[in-house]
Amino acid sequence: MKRIKALIVMMLVAILSAVVVDPIPAQAGATWQTYTVNKDWSCSAAVTVMSNVYQKSCIVANAYGDALAVVAVSNYRGVSVRVHGGPTLYVSGADGFWDVVNIHTCLDANILPGTTRACLGPTTHLPGKAIYSLGEVQYNGDTTWKWTSSPIGYVYP
Repeated sequence: MKRIKALIVMMLVAILSAVVVDPIPAQAGATWQTYTVNKDWSCSAAVTVMSNVYQKSCIVANAYGDALAVVAVSNYRGVSVRVHGGPTLYVSGADGFWDVVNIHTCLDANILPGTTRACLGPTTHLPGKAIYSLGEVQYNGDTTWKWTSSPIGYVYP
């Protein structure tokens, strides 16, 4: 019963937070988390990084000129997959090159079988800029990085 009450309180807090804070649909965190895609998201196709494990990169840009980078991992294996890494957000510079805005690494985590989790970078105000993200993840202690890049997007002011 205590567990159910705690769950109800957590859900109410989450719902009220979503109603009060709506400038961007996703918020950076130190942990790999669940997420919901909406019209502000633009993602790459999922890439197979190992048998039945997929990775994709996304950018999230809202109408307020805010943006963030995301890397997501889907695990359809029969066992957990250990992940280490996160997304890097890039912006098109005046010199025609891509400049790093921020690099974010989430805490290492186990992605359970049948779940998808994402590492979200910090929200950055970049109105009028072209952006993209690069997701970099290592799996099960392997030191080889698996990369995915999002489509190039535009942050509207």
